[in-house]
Amino acid sequence: MPSAEEKLYMLASENATLQTDLGTSPFRWCDRQLVQGMLQFSTPPNTIGASCVRVRRISTQRRYIQGNGAVNTNLSPLSTPRFQIDVLDYNAEVARQVAADVLAFLGTVCLASEDQFDSPATTPPNFPNFLLSQRAGMDYQLSKQPAYVESLDVRLFNIENFT
Repeated sequence: MPSAEEKLYMLASENATLQTDLGTSPFRWCDRQLVQGMLQFSTPPNTIGASCVRVRRISTQRRYIQGNGAVNTNLSPLSTPRFQIDVLDYNAEVARQVAADVLAFLGTVCLASEDQFDSPATTPPNFPNFLLSQRAGMDYQLSKQPAYVESLDVRLFNIENFT
């Protein structure tokens, strides 16, 4: 079973709105760190289509399942990872719009259900995702011009792979 990061990438890369926002070749959705040169200026200026997303797992909560007695104690496969999803663009309004598109996407996925990964894919029964906070900032380390960043702090339910 893929990690929560891989599941998010697979589902996001198939989302038509996010393909428009982040491109398709390459799909500008990065794990932990942007690839050098990934963030570009949009053409024409200040339009959607050149943004990037950076996803970082902040923490993961898991419960122990208590067995019959002390013999059978394991971590539950259901976890609630917390992610920081940064949307970066050289235009603040475009970054805000793409962040809204990412939030809309998160309202349609459930990492605790395999339904979306079946063939054919089906809609999961619910979408247990939570936006904990959203904040704006700037990233000065990417290029000579600072990039605008919309940071989404989200908690998702996920089935973890323990093999």
